[in-house]
Amino acid sequence: MNSSVQLQSTVILCGMKHCGKSTHGRRIAALFGCPFFDTDDEIAKNTGKNVRQIYTESGEEAFKAVEAEACRKIAGYASEHVCVIATGGGICNNSAAMTFLKNVGVCIFLDTDEKLSADRIVREAVYRGKGVWDGLPAYIAKENPHTEQDMRAVYHRFFADRSVKYRAVADYTVRMAEASIRENTERIVSVIPVIRG
Repeated sequence: MNSSVQLQSTVILCGMKHCGKSTHGRRIAALFGCPFFDTDDEIAKNTGKNVRQIYTESGEEAFKAVEAEACRKIAGYASEHVCVIATGGGICNNSAAMTFLKNVGVCIFLDTDEKLSADRIVREAVYRGKGVWDGLPAYIAKENPHTEQDMRAVYHRFFADRSVKYRAVADYTVRMAEASIRENTERIVSVIPVIRG
């Protein structure tokens, strides 16, 4: 990236799990020479627990509270320094967290293919028997799926609901193509407002 080209404002990447927010976020931050934040990583730093642990042990509302606090802290930094932020897959359901971030940057929805996203979730899941799975997102696990078909059905409902919400909150939507990481990063960069020196 030409050093005379800078981000006009902080970039916030949102979308479903496995759509590439962290991967592309790190690449974009490197291209523009600015800091990168992953809200899930910040939650882990703040609490000593990962997202799944918090959601499973303390429930959805408790998780939303720690997610909003992590976003408040990141937004505090972003109010003075341009950066790139990758959000958690369910942040569209956390209005407080989204408000903190939307106040400091532009939101880009990485619109991915449902089957591709679901396939990645299925690959990570390990069946332990009697309806018990390891590696499932908490919002799927709490529905107690017994089969892969059950998992995909639960995911479909969340995917449809969240996709509508992400389109509503996003300033830009970028369709993630079946292409290389580099090509998809370029697709995202093409919509980012920049300053040319």
